[in-house]
Amino acid sequence: MQLRSNLFTALFLSLICALQILPQSSSISNKAEKKEATEPAYTQPFSLVSFKNLIKSESRALEERFQLLFEGLLNRKIDFDINPQNEIDITSSLREQKFSPEQIVKLIKRLKLINAEIRFFRLEGIFLVNLESGYSIEKDSGLLEKANEIVELFLSSEKPKDVGKVYNLRGSIYFQQTNYDRAINELKKAITVGFRGRATNQLLGQCYLAKGEDVKYDLSEAKIYLRNAIRYFTDAISLDPDHEVLYRYRGLVFQKLDNKEQAEVNFKRYQELRDMKTPK
Repeated sequence: MQLRSNLFTALFLSLICALQILPQSSSISNKAEKKEATEPAYTQPFSLVSFKNLIKSESRALEERFQLLFEGLLNRKIDFDINPQNEIDITSSLREQKFSPEQIVKLIKRLKLINAEIRFFRLEGIFLVNLESGYSIEKDSGLLEKANEIVELFLSSEKPKDVGKVYNLRGSIYFQQTNYDRAINELKKAITVGFRGRATNQLLGQCYLAKGEDVKYDLSEAKIYLRNAIRYFTDAISLDPDHEVLYRYRGLVFQKLDNKEQAEVNFKRYQELRDMKTPK
């Protein structure tokens, strides 16, 4: 009888303990869920405030904060401009939180690269539109030098995106500077990495045409450049046969090579396409 009473008491006490533990474990679970729900989602683009808040998030280890910041930046998750003042503020915050010099350099470099990417694509539009319209940006305007600076920064990324576009833009910059050899080198790089567009081939043709025109005395050398020009204008036409200006350029090259028949054929096609596109 005594044994049965002791067993009953033990079971009763176990039940009481279980009932006391359950609310507590449920409360812990709820707290964890609440914490997870309220924790910032770093899949969203960083604002300047959220970026600085993560820098100062002392609930996370320093290395974890660095990884979250850097990985976020690798995915271009950012919606604020990297102007000098913001750069100073961010650098100061990183130093205050005892990030290592190597970590600070990596983060600031990545921030600058993102800014360079944004500015690069804006510049690409400026240069290519100007080339299409035949307008030449002044060499002393400062824009060419600034553009080259941005392109260099953009290319310094470990895995730059759209590298063919970068080479193409840098080729157009050198073309505007009348540095045709460098322009040719960059444009050929663009083609090598698969950026085989009409504009790239057209620009290569224009470079070789300009080099052929620059040669005053060695006619054999001039002919080599001009034949290269025909090759690239022809490649451009194969990619965009309705782009009339290509026929005008190719006609000019044939004219310089004293091939009057082919020059006439190209000038005629140029005029036909212009007439087709001109509103009646």
